[in-house]
Amino acid sequence: MTQFIFFISTFVFLTLVVAGILHFFMKREINIEQRADRLSSRPGEQLEGEGEGKRQLANSQFVQKGLTQARTLMKGKMSGHSIKTLEQKLQESGNPKNLTAVDFRLIQFTVGLGLFLVVFLLLFPSTESLSQVLLISGAAGLIGFIYPMANLNTRRKNRLKQIEKMMPDYFDMLNLSVEAGMGLDSAMVQSCEKVTGPLADEFQVALEDMKLGNSREIALSDLRDRVPSDQFQNVIRSLVQADRLGVGMSKVIRVQTERIREQQLQRAREQAMKTPVKMLLPMVFCIFPLLFIVLMGPIAIQIFDTLF
Repeated sequence: MTQFIFFISTFVFLTLVVAGILHFFMKREINIEQRADRLSSRPGEQLEGEGEGKRQLANSQFVQKGLTQARTLMKGKMSGHSIKTLEQKLQESGNPKNLTAVDFRLIQFTVGLGLFLVVFLLLFPSTESLSQVLLISGAAGLIGFIYPMANLNTRRKNRLKQIEKMMPDYFDMLNLSVEAGMGLDSAMVQSCEKVTGPLADEFQVALEDMKLGNSREIALSDLRDRVPSDQFQNVIRSLVQADRLGVGMSKVIRVQTERIREQQLQRAREQAMKTPVKMLLPMVFCIFPLLFIVLMGPIAIQIFDTLF
């Protein structure tokens, strides 16, 4: 009976955790669907669902109030430097969920605490050593706390690789548009329409900044700061300087694109030269021991039989 109650409580806890996470990330879509259902329903059904809508609104307000209090508490515990650093990492990783630094840190603590409680509830009834259960649960909670940050760093590195891979094609398209007689802003719009990906998204953000009233130099400088790539920053720095001095953009873009391709070719050659060294380690530790066992094994067995 005790085990049955334990499994039921564990299932209810996991269900509440998953429901809370889904509601946090999909509350906008849920609200849109609910409004669409209310608008498309018949007048009689609208009157019947009015009380249910009020209850759902009260529950939503209660959850929103709890999240607001949790964000306020978490923001008070974080320093300004950590908030700024985390927001920069979120921005560099693309931030598809539009999370703030406080929301991300709150997710870290929620996942870590959730894993700690789950592992503790699973192991506590079947063991007599509380210290071991706390140690394993603490390790699981630490993994749950670290995993979101590790995933964020991985997304950041992958996005940076995609941007560097797209740079030659994007700037070639930009150069062709400028040589065709377009201005730099129109060429950026044309290139964003033809080339899709994180690089085009960043230029689209720069175009939106210019529409809001920022100058081209400020928008490009902000774009340079958002992408932590030396190649990209050098190109944007050259574009800003050329725009400031009135130099022809087409020549600058062509030279920078050729330089990007040369650097990528040199990097590929460097990686190819490192391949034999990287292959040496698995050969020494995985292949050679097996060869020694196959070749020297029968000899060792014969020597052992002869001596003993």
